Amino acid sequence: MSTMVSDGSDDPIGLLLLASVFKDDFPPFYEMALETYRTIKVGDMPSGEAIARLMRFAEIMAHSPFRDDISMNSKELHMMMMDLPEFISRIGRRLLVKKPATKVIRGLRKDLIK
Repeated sequence: MSTMVSDGSDDPIGLLLLASVFKDDFPPFYEMALETYRTIKVGDMPSGEAIARLMRFAEIMAHSPFRDDISMNSKELHMMMMDLPEFISRIGRRLLVKKPATKVIRGLRKDLIK
């Protein structure tokens, strides 16, 4: 879904979509993901470094005793937390890959070639 609403390959909107899943159940991750999104949008830090920081946080949380307090009796939330580093990695790879610019002309995608 993030590719449909994104402005391009360097748009970190996927972070907001991922963060929204955890907003109520895992607020610390939501806040970190939101901060990472803002950092990338403003350009305070290279995308790779910001994503790596969020990934470290997710890995620490996925393997800490705190994880059990968050997921409580929810197997779904536990599974999502364990897969969180992979989700972040996919978003990060998409951000770091530069694709040629495209433009939509009358419903057709046309590559902008100079």
